[in-house]
Amino acid sequence: MIMNHRCHLDWFFLWSVMARKGSLDHLKVIMKKPIKKIPILGWLCQLAMHIFLCRYWQKDQNELSNKLHFYNILDLNVQLLIFPEGTTLYEDSKMKSDAYAKKNGLPIYKYALHPRTKGLTYSISILKEQGLNSIYDITVAYPDSVPYTEYDFYHGIIPTEVFFYIDHFAIEDLPQTENGLAKWCQERWQIKENRLAYFYKHGYFNVEIGSTIVKSDACISAVECQDSFQYFGYNGLLMALAVFSLFVIIGAVIAMYVYLPILLIGLPGFVFFGYFGHFADGLDNLELRFYSEELRS
Repeated sequence: MIMNHRCHLDWFFLWSVMARKGSLDHLKVIMKKPIKKIPILGWLCQLAMHIFLCRYWQKDQNELSNKLHFYNILDLNVQLLIFPEGTTLYEDSKMKSDAYAKKNGLPIYKYALHPRTKGLTYSISILKEQGLNSIYDITVAYPDSVPYTEYDFYHGIIPTEVFFYIDHFAIEDLPQTENGLAKWCQERWQIKENRLAYFYKHGYFNVEIGSTIVKSDACISAVECQDSFQYFGYNGLLMALAVFSLFVIIGAVIAMYVYLPILLIGLPGFVFFGYFGHFADGLDNLELRFYSEELRS
């Protein structure tokens, strides 16, 4: 799945759609590496074996290769969510996108950023060998409030509705070379820009914009979103310990004299996750070591 990146919580609202379709447990997300270091949330993302990129291609290529082959070794029927824009749409990122467009003779976008295609085409090339059969191009739009960051969401800046327009493409109908796929992605983003321009002018998607449409726009209410945290990976025991350690620490701060015995039990777990999740290579790489021989073959 490829998707424009309007705000930090695009993936969160998409979870509600996928949960209703019964496919949330297959989702893996490609995200920025700094997220990996966030206490608790980052540790859970590591345990779920999401993919973390740092925008240094040699490292990113290794991360993509290891994780995608790891999914294949465990026979995980994953749905991979990629944000080709690489970041959310805000003033600084738009300036960089505009500068890139001017330098390369491309149109200036108002509602999207020009996509980065290298990681996308590389991922598709690996997944095709593992049986990839479809790509979904998702366009997300917010008719009113946009929670640009988690801080905004926490302070009540929540959209009343979130619109998704989903296009489906069979893999055999797409270009078979990386250059061809890169060009296809750029063309899709031009369509996405036109589609978003129409949406923000009229308040709804125009089904006539674009091609090979198999699904029209779908509206969901953020208030009615299902609990997307029903699945955060397959390593349930370690995740349960991480959450337990978090609540132990919070409870101990509030009432130290009551929870001190529990704190002494939960603190080792918190230290374990803190060390491997923040200071070491990560809990995800710790798990990858158990499959090092398979990954090398």
